[in-house]
Amino acid sequence: MTQKNITRLIAALVQILFYKSTFIKKNTDLNKISIEVLDYINATPWYIKYTCLCYLNILEYFYLFYSFKFNRFSRSSDINKQTQYIKFWRENRFFAARMLFKIIFSITGMITCGQPKILDELGYSKDLNKKLNYDL
Repeated sequence: MTQKNITRLIAALVQILFYKSTFIKKNTDLNKISIEVLDYINATPWYIKYTCLCYLNILEYFYLFYSFKFNRFSRSSDINKQTQYIKFWRENRFFAARMLFKIIFSITGMITCGQPKILDELGYSKDLNKKLNYDL
């Protein structure tokens, strides 16, 4: 998969996982989050990087068999089917599938909730700057 396709997939994941909250939707940029998640994955050691990228490919193309349509996960327009698909991976009976989903979920959650606008709205940036001795 190309970087453009992976960022589109990550954007679709973030939209399904976190954009039910209007607070997050209002204070974040979906494209910026997907690029930062991909940069974070690329900065990890090679074995974690390739595991995450392989899992993202599996997540993208297994949707063809799950939905019985010739449509990838990031290209699907059926939000309910996408949500059920994510629930399928989250509650999978195989430990490896659940664990890989939790890794991707935690990386996207960390990047999404670490956006500067969200930290400002929650009042964390002022305390963080004080702890780091930044005078802004």
